[in-house]
This record gives sequence, C-alpha cells and structure tokens, in this order.
Amino acid sequence: MLNISLMIIGYILSIMFVMSVIDKVSNWGVSVAKLEEYKLIPKKLSKFMNLLFILIETYLSVVFFIHWIPFYNVALYLFLMMVYTVAVLINIYRGNIFISCGCGGVLEKDRLSKSMVIRNISLMIIGTLLLAPGLNFVLLSFESIVSLLTAICIVLLYGSALKLKANMDLIIKLRKKIAIFED
Repeated sequence: MLNISLMIIGYILSIMFVMSVIDKVSNWGVSVAKLEEYKLIPKKLSKFMNLLFILIETYLSVVFFIHWIPFYNVALYLFLMMVYTVAVLINIYRGNIFISCGCGGVLEKDRLSKSMVIRNISLMIIGTLLLAPGLNFVLLSFESIVSLLTAICIVLLYGSALKLKANMDLIIKLRKKIAIFED
C-alpha cells in the first residue's frame, strides 16, 4: 500500500510539472512577463531564468514519472519549491499580491496569497515522502498503471474543483447584480 501511495505521489508531482511546463512553453511571453512581475531579478535575466525553471521542471517531471528518486533529485525539487515559495512570500510582504503566481497548469492562481505558501510547503513535505526506503517500482506493472490513472484523476479533480469554485464565485457576483435590477 505504501508503494502504491508513493507511486501516486510521484505521478501527481510529475503531472503537476508537465502541465506547468506545457503552460510556460506554450505561453512563453506571458510566462516571462509573470516572472518579471515578481521584481526579484533584472529583466534581462527573465528569459534565461524562465528557461532554467522550464528545464528543471521538465527534468523533475521525468524523474518523478519514472520514480528515480535519489536524494539529490528530491533536494533539487525542494530547492525549486523553496525558491518559488520565497518569491511568493517576498511579494506578499511587499504588498504585491495582485500578480499571477506563474505556476502554470492546475496550480495557476491570479493573485498571491498565504494559502499558496501553505500549498507549496505541503507539496515540499509530500515530495520528501518519496525518499521513503523500499520504493520498488516497475514501469509497466499493474500497480504502476493503476497509480498513474489514480494520479491523473486526482489532478483532474483538483483542477475541476478550482474551476468550479471560481465559477461559483462569479455566479454569486452575477446573481447579486441581477438582484439589484429585479428590485
């Protein structure tokens, strides 16, 4: 059971990074602009840093997908997540919260918040679970296929829940506006 749970975690992290990379590559200009909005690095380094983040995320998505989890891969993952989290914290402290997080994929948010920091810390803790001893993995085993499908369902469910929440907030606002005209 632990083995399957760890496989699912690895797949979720892999899918998370794949979706982020696809978003950042397909919307390169927007991704660079989001990075610049943080105002933490010189603008002339934005494209290079965006490319570096894309390369690291691509590497980590492969690593988590094939469950090649030596300590240095988890350390790279934790370092990347800490960089992202510290960038968010600095901008929250500055009051610069009305910018997109730049996460891409299902994790994308249009403003920075403390809940994003909590989410990132939770993802860091979850990622360290992959260092658990005894993770035996066979790429095309029944367990790995079921784990992959479960991870896909969890990510889709999370993304759908976020969209549903955003749509419900919009519906509530629209109902209030309509109620004004009905009275």
